[in-house]
Amino acid sequence: MLHTNGDVYVGAQKNLVKHGRGQYVHKVSGIKYVGDWKDDMKSGTGELLLPEENVRLTGTFVEDDFTEGAYHDAFGSVFTS
Repeated sequence: MLHTNGDVYVGAQKNLVKHGRGQYVHKVSGIKYVGDWKDDMKSGTGELLLPEENVRLTGTFVEDDFTEGAYHDAFGSVFTS
């Protein structure tokens, strides 16, 4: 699915929204999420890459919020919750 703003989603859909396993890439920022979706929101296990901050979040997401897992920072440190 190519959005009008250039963002790209590849993965499962239900009723024309992200639902199931998929990958979303924001064209401008380069932010990338690979994981589970429910009703167009990050929900389940996944990995969120924030290239400008050089940060990676891996773990569980609920309604677009990172709830638990590991935070990998730019210096190679890993923090878990």
